[in-house]
Amino acid sequence: MSKAVLIFLIFIILLGIFGKLRLPSFPKLKRKGSLDKATKCESCGSYIFKDIECSCKSKNK
Repeated sequence: MSKAVLIFLIFIILLGIFGKLRLPSFPKLKRKGSLDKATKCESCGSYIFKDIECSCKSKNK
């Protein structure tokens, strides 16, 4: 039983050591442009959700 626990702990330590290594040959993944920029109202600057008109425009009507 104690040998199994010892082997398990050594395995976990080795995974931790190799997990800390950073290989410079792999490029980092960047997710540029994956999200659209939030649209703002031109007059008041509040955020516009989907196709709902801004409250400042509905008050002026």
